[in-house]
Amino acid sequence: MMNPNGSFAGAIGVWRQNPLVTIANTGFRSDFSNDLQTAFTFNYNLRKLIKGLSVDGRYSFDVDWSNWRGMQERPYLYSFNTGDSSYLQGLNGVLPVQGSGKVSAVYGQYVELALRYKGVIGIHHNISGVILGNFNSESTRGAVFLCAPYLSRTYRKG
Repeated sequence: MMNPNGSFAGAIGVWRQNPLVTIANTGFRSDFSNDLQTAFTFNYNLRKLIKGLSVDGRYSFDVDWSNWRGMQERPYLYSFNTGDSSYLQGLNGVLPVQGSGKVSAVYGQYVELALRYKGVIGIHHNISGVILGNFNSESTRGAVFLCAPYLSRTYRKG
């Protein structure tokens, strides 16, 4: 845990395995995540145009963003050689002393439309059909991700 000179002890090859350093000197980090999710549906009967015709659909908009704040420190660790009373400096901290940051928001949109028809021809013949379509998009600062059936591309904003 501690070397004879008061420095934090560490073993060669396992420099991060000193529990005293982990408990007393690693600090804290607080993460805050936010999610907004919306969804709308609609159904409209178009019987004034054509009897049996209707349209329905869905739209959703989502956004996720997060930020963090922390104060962290990891001091140098030293391996003590009992043979010649020398010290070998190990890895120093890879964590910042303090900091904060945020993750760019990711915006998502989804649209789905359906055009439906249901009718009767004569007395004994029912006929029905549907035409479907959808669109999915995710974007973040500097890029737009579009997803359609059998198509997935990334477009960079110039």
